[in-house]
Amino acid sequence: MTIEDIAERSDVWRDSIEHILKNVKAIIGAVIAAGIGVWAFWPSGDPEPTAPVTEEACVALLESLNDPSVRSWTEEQWSVFEQSQIALECD
Repeated sequence: MTIEDIAERSDVWRDSIEHILKNVKAIIGAVIAAGIGVWAFWPSGDPEPTAPVTEEACVALLESLNDPSVRSWTEEQWSVFEQSQIALECD
C-alpha cells in the first residue's frame, strides 16, 4: 500500500464524514423546526373571549329563550347556549 492509496482512502473517509455531518445537521434542523411549530400552535390555556363580557350580552342571550324556535333546539344547540352562558358568566 502506497502513500497515494492511503491519501485517497483518507479523502474518501473525509468526504463520507462530511456528508454524514451535513445530514445530521439537516435532521437536527428539521427536529428543531418541528418543535417550534408544535410550540407555536399549542394552546396556551383558556381561550380569550372574543367579545367583551357585558350585562347586555347576558340579557340578550337569556332573552333568546323567549323565541318559539327554542322548543325545537337540538342537543348541539343547547350545548352552544350553555357554553355561551358559561363564557359570558351569566348567572
